Amino acid sequence: MSDVTYTPTATEVKELREATQAGMMDCKRALEETGGDMDAAVRHCAAGIGIWHWAGNDQGAAHSYWELGWCYYNLQEMQASVDASKHALQLDPSLAPAHFNLGLALLHLGRGEEARSAYEDGIAKVVEVSDLKIHAIDDLNAALKRNPGLEGATRILQ
Repeated sequence: MSDVTYTPTATEVKELREATQAGMMDCKRALEETGGDMDAAVRHCAAGIGIWHWAGNDQGAAHSYWELGWCYYNLQEMQASVDASKHALQLDPSLAPAHFNLGLALLHLGRGEEARSAYEDGIAKVVEVSDLKIHAIDDLNAALKRNPGLEGATRILQ
């Protein structure tokens, strides 16, 4: 019996890294272990959430849920992004980037008023001005560039 292993391409590793913000070797390993299944690899990268919970570290788990929400957003799985972002905020309501990620996903689901509220909550939680630029303004501008008709986005930017 031969042991067949999957060798991911550099493009696949890069795509998973961009989606998850996980380390390059973690992404390569996740793709190897899942046979190149990108969705399964995202779930593999997100497995750290359970470890944070087990260790009793809610802040670590909150950050992992936020990153998982961002992964789902990049994979265009908006409801999954909303769910992960809400989990992050249940664990750490002060996590401003999770509010912004929630807002982005809600915009894509056509839920403009909820998105605006998520952005306003995030703005109230911002500690570093750079977080506002990186996680709110830049990401929202990128979403508008991809989808110029994204209803409610320009109103949030005003």
